[in-house]
Amino acid sequence: MDVGAAHGTHCNNSKYFESLDWKGICIEYDSKYNNTYGDRRCNFLNVDALSLNYKELFEKNSIPKEIDYLSMDIDEFSYRALLKLPFEHYMFKIITVEHDFYLHGDSFRKEQRDLLFSNGYMIICEDVLVEQSRNNPPKTTVEPFEDWWIHPDFFSEELINKIRSTKEYPSDIIMKFKK
Repeated sequence: MDVGAAHGTHCNNSKYFESLDWKGICIEYDSKYNNTYGDRRCNFLNVDALSLNYKELFEKNSIPKEIDYLSMDIDEFSYRALLKLPFEHYMFKIITVEHDFYLHGDSFRKEQRDLLFSNGYMIICEDVLVEQSRNNPPKTTVEPFEDWWIHPDFFSEELINKIRSTKEYPSDIIMKFKK
């Protein structure tokens, strides 16, 4: 599930997963991206993520009760969309949710965290940094923009301890899987 999918191939959270046989739903409000989904296998919806009944959407698309991945990237609206998810009926193994702390401070991050903690999720990569800040030296400030979450029922303590991080770049976190 990719909410706030934006461009279908450029900087897209779910495009790579299709090479691993991922099938899912991509939701994007901005219609300027519609023609970028032509070669994608996902079920693309050009709708407002805040207007959806996610339980009905999941049922209509025969989504399993255990969903591998949720990307929530609709900026200041991410929390409102998270509130609409049927956590009592579905579990997400992994969730990445943008909070844009570097732009908004704790305005959205705290409420997102409270909601996910209360639904049994564990933050595994806290305040993941914007990768571009690495490519535009000399940056002296870190720019946390999202959190990575897991549902602990699906992961070993060994893996959790290996991946757990705070204020790291996505590429550095991914490298931990290769060690």
